[in-house]
Amino acid sequence: MAHNTLLVGPPDASWREWLKRELGDRDLVCLDPDQSDLDSLGRVVLRRQGKVKAWRFIGSLDALRAPHVVLSALIGFLGKVQGDAVMLAPAYKATPISRHLATLIAQVVQPAQILMAEGCAAPKIGWPIGPETVTLEPGFPPVVVGAQRRAHWLKLFEQSETHVIELDRVALEGTRLGTGEWVDPEVLRGIGLPAAARAETAGGHLVLVTDDDLDDALVGRAMDHFHCSRVFFVRPSDLSGLLCSFARDSGEDFGMGVVESVDFGARRVKVHSTAVAPAPVRILRLGSLRLYGNGAEAGELKPWQV
Repeated sequence: MAHNTLLVGPPDASWREWLKRELGDRDLVCLDPDQSDLDSLGRVVLRRQGKVKAWRFIGSLDALRAPHVVLSALIGFLGKVQGDAVMLAPAYKATPISRHLATLIAQVVQPAQILMAEGCAAPKIGWPIGPETVTLEPGFPPVVVGAQRRAHWLKLFEQSETHVIELDRVALEGTRLGTGEWVDPEVLRGIGLPAAARAETAGGHLVLVTDDDLDDALVGRAMDHFHCSRVFFVRPSDLSGLLCSFARDSGEDFGMGVVESVDFGARRVKVHSTAVAPAPVRILRLGSLRLYGNGAEAGELKPWQV
């Protein structure tokens, strides 16, 4: 049975020096998508001998944006880990979902040892094994961390190729879009919606994709026509700059990139990705983190904004 170690700490905890001293030749599973020096920005990774052996797209710097994906990735990594491993949990925050995610990770891993950074707000009960408190060296100042992240994103742009993907040939993940069925543009025009608008219906909800400001009467007419109780608006520009990933039908990620633009009229999306073009994309995963072309971060979208 593997003798795994689980590391738990607050957002400002730095395990950098501890890992240098203690990791040795063990595999490292990093479940925190905000670790630039572990090559896990926007994703979670399995590292061996300093190299990424497997990864899963998160699309955010905050694991709590997609806790279900973090758990799915962990289960997949456990099948690939060789021997004993160190598992770095997502940064612990004093919220119910953060506690629940941390304890679920511990229950899945069943570690032989849990190390908790001094000052972590996590309760010391409710774990498979009692956590041991450790004192960590201070991490880099925020300005240095920010510079590391920007350099990482610039490298992503430099290593990327341009891809043009047919929206009708891929499934969308991480978005409200793609949940339901697209409406025929002729139907939209018939009820008075502008030609630029695109629509999707799902579960009593109507999603309208348009840059136009629609008046309430027109929106009400559309809701009545499609028998929807709620409407959501998405502007095509909302998707520009979003971190994204290419994946196969199996769910395996194979290229990370950034959306340049989406043309809903032509049903195409232009992406800069590390995948080699032309790429066999079956799933287009869209994150919530947006980037500028100079590597600066433009913040994150609201949950399910697109």
